[in-house]
Amino acid sequence: MSATLLSLELARPLHGAVPLVLAAVLLLASLRSARAGGPARPLGTARFLPETSGDGARGPRLDLPPSRLLAIGALLLSAVALAGPTPREPAPDARVLRVLVDRSPSMYLPIDPAAPAGERRIEAAARAVVEAARGPWSAALGGPLELEWEPLDRGRPASRAPALPSELRVPPRPAVPEPRFVGVDAADVVWLTDKARARPARAGLAAGGGPAVPGPVAWSPRGALVWDGRDTVREADAARAPLLAVADGLDDGLAALVEAWRVDRGVELAARNDVEVELSVQGPDPSGSAAFEVVVRGTGWSARALAPRAGVDAAWAVRPGRVELGILALAGDPDDPSAFAVDLLGALDRAVLPPPGVVPLSERRSAGEAALAAPTEGAGDRTSAGAAGRARTARRIEAMAALLAALLALGAAAARSVGR
Repeated sequence: MSATLLSLELARPLHGAVPLVLAAVLLLASLRSARAGGPARPLGTARFLPETSGDGARGPRLDLPPSRLLAIGALLLSAVALAGPTPREPAPDARVLRVLVDRSPSMYLPIDPAAPAGERRIEAAARAVVEAARGPWSAALGGPLELEWEPLDRGRPASRAPALPSELRVPPRPAVPEPRFVGVDAADVVWLTDKARARPARAGLAAGGGPAVPGPVAWSPRGALVWDGRDTVREADAARAPLLAVADGLDDGLAALVEAWRVDRGVELAARNDVEVELSVQGPDPSGSAAFEVVVRGTGWSARALAPRAGVDAAWAVRPGRVELGILALAGDPDDPSAFAVDLLGALDRAVLPPPGVVPLSERRSAGEAALAAPTEGAGDRTSAGAAGRARTARRIEAMAALLAALLALGAAAARSVGR
């Protein structure tokens, strides 16, 4: 049985009942002794009331000599000590779980291949984490939980939200590889993926699982290569062609090579209003008033060229989905035109992204059964440490109350011995 007194809980309230009863008996005895003899005097706020005429008896008063007052104080403090005052357990602070999100292409495949517009693997795993954090994980980890979603692809900040943020529901472009959860096996972490390739020792795990999902696995000039979900890959019109955007003002010789590559690879030119393209070829700003003659080099070739600044030695730079030219134009034929053409066409091949819906065969294979496991360490230590601290505080309060009760009892005995 427990009761609450201010910010303390009384763990043994019945144990303090006897001293409280004795204190009440002393108060009643003081009241009766005041009634028994002597003229009645007003008690408390009665002195603020108007005086009444007549010989009627006035109300009773308390007669509390110092010895009796000290004895009552000793009994009250004894009641507190015996009742077991304990600090109330504070409401636990919310614990933050870092949910490390796998954003590889397989995470955006549907759980049910027959329902391509249905729930995807990333959404199933995130839903399992949210439901567990609101229920069994919160109880097991000793308090409310907040989720911080942290994508494992670089350049994306973490986001604290009760559910999977909308920006993580969109597949990244370019696609990111399967992550390796290295160095992040901690009790405040959850691995969110589709296939439980490894089991963490301390971190939580949420794997969405899912069967193999047939569909486009690559792009060729003749169309998409489509996997049937078993052992056959065939050509089919199952995805649109990649889109190419070319900057205006590109050097004629370079533009001709890019166009020849586009036709050979079956890539389509993007319309002006196309926002998402698989390859963008960009040149330097041609509006500058100065052009510097430089020598650029590649694999097996070199050539003179005009550049917007001195010191340029590379004709282009390759990034996923983008080829950035560092020169305005060639100032003469390369010393090996064939090597130059092969080098540029290879750069375009490396940069172009697959069109939407094309997912590598390794990503389309079965992810197995769904799995869910809570973090295994951390909360219990915090809970037990808090309980131990409250127990120490309770013992100090009991000892202090008992010591003060003993001092007041000694004072009462001393006052009684001198007749007060």
